[in-house]
Amino acid sequence: MLKATNKEFQKIKNFPLERGYEIRENNWLTEGAGFFFLFKYVGGMLYLAADERYDNLEPNLRLIAVNSNPLERVRLKDILTLLTWTCDDYWEGD
Repeated sequence: MLKATNKEFQKIKNFPLERGYEIRENNWLTEGAGFFFLFKYVGGMLYLAADERYDNLEPNLRLIAVNSNPLERVRLKDILTLLTWTCDDYWEGD
């Protein structure tokens, strides 16, 4: 189960993402309000980066949550639930 370590993004409730998809295993790219959001899950840690340009995402990743069971599969739906964000159009990749 994911547990937030960075409350900054949880302050933004019901943030409406326009679309999202898994770009590779445990890496999701989403878009909303003119920004790109990259979620990356590695070794039980969830990172997030946000920027107006896709090229700026990877260097700006910040830890936002940890998982007490690092082998547990995490899906975009789990991330949206953690942040209380919404996304009507997303693809999980499997």
